[in-house]
Amino acid sequence: MKKKKILKVVRFFSAGIISTIFGFSMLYAFTEYIGIHYLLSFVMSFIISDIFSFVIKKFWVFEEKNIKEAKLQIFLYLVLSIMYLITNTGLLLIGVEYLHIHYLIIQAVVIFLLLMPNYVLSQKIFIVQKIQQR
Repeated sequence: MKKKKILKVVRFFSAGIISTIFGFSMLYAFTEYIGIHYLLSFVMSFIISDIFSFVIKKFWVFEEKNIKEAKLQIFLYLVLSIMYLITNTGLLLIGVEYLHIHYLIIQAVVIFLLLMPNYVLSQKIFIVQKIQQR
């Protein structure tokens, strides 16, 4: 692998760790301290951490500084996020309600399962403008 590609992967996973800690903290706080149902807490924390994640991926991980093409990237990222939100919420519900696994544990498992697809699809979203410019 090229040095730049390795750096991009390291940045992606670092951003993911930061975003995950941020999301987990909000999920836990919303559920345990505020008393919101874990599914609603998850949706709220997902939305907030996903906005943070978009900004970090666009500007730091993929070093995509062009604002003009951001509309397309936001749209594609929103579509991807909705797919992940539906998948993640469904798996969280199944894990907690049917398999009786603690919501934080099943959330960690789901994040791990969706990690590689998330990287591949995110990379495609943030390089789409470079492809269009060729």
